[in-house]
Amino acid sequence: MTGDTLNTAKNMLQKRLPDEQDAELLNSLLSEAALTLLSLTHREQLPAGMAGLLSRLSAVYYNRLGLEGENLRKEGSVQMAMDGVPDDILREIRAWRLAWVPKCVP
Repeated sequence: MTGDTLNTAKNMLQKRLPDEQDAELLNSLLSEAALTLLSLTHREQLPAGMAGLLSRLSAVYYNRLGLEGENLRKEGSVQMAMDGVPDDILREIRAWRLAWVPKCVP
């Protein structure tokens, strides 16, 4: 990931989470989200255009802190399902995917 992409994503994340002052936590969330994006797109580096996606996915991870291992939460008549990456973000990630061709071993 280039430094510009990371700085842009970090600035966007700080605007999304203005009350969060823990820089180490924000960096950790950005790193985790970057690894997810790299894995899902079959890339080695994130292009600058993915900074927004990186920021949004980091915010999703932030909102899920404390819910590790939970897939479904029901409180009264309100039910929340947490299934990995949200569908709207996953659609955007798929647009950035590179073709993946397995190596042939002779």
